Amino acid sequence: MASTTKIMTALLLCETGDMDKQITVTAEMVRVEGTSMGLLAGDKVSYQALLYGMLLSSGNDAANVTAYALGGTIDGFVKMMNQKAEELGLHNTHFQTPSGLDGDEHYTTAEDLANLARVCMQNELFAEAAASKTAVLEYG
Repeated sequence: MASTTKIMTALLLCETGDMDKQITVTAEMVRVEGTSMGLLAGDKVSYQALLYGMLLSSGNDAANVTAYALGGTIDGFVKMMNQKAEELGLHNTHFQTPSGLDGDEHYTTAEDLANLARVCMQNELFAEAAASKTAVLEYG
């Protein structure tokens, strides 16, 4: 499922409804491998920028920062992800990370991903970001 995991992370972010909210990035939040939108410890970043950083550049850093901002910890956010999956009837899906990095208990099916994407595209904020080809983001 790899980076398609960020679809769920982005949905939970969009459902907060407060895309102008800003948070300050910590070193712990951006301690993740793989693709990045370029966040550094000390940066102030909006939820809107995190959304676009996840969906346009597949930023693992954006996914992790989102997890800490919404769930307090990675584990706390993963619980939120799995609860949402259950609410949506994604019975063959289990999340282990907010970004999609591999894990023994990180799995899904094509059907569950299609159903998740369908739900996401009904969210106006998600659909707008997903339809974007480029975005200019300010953070730092």
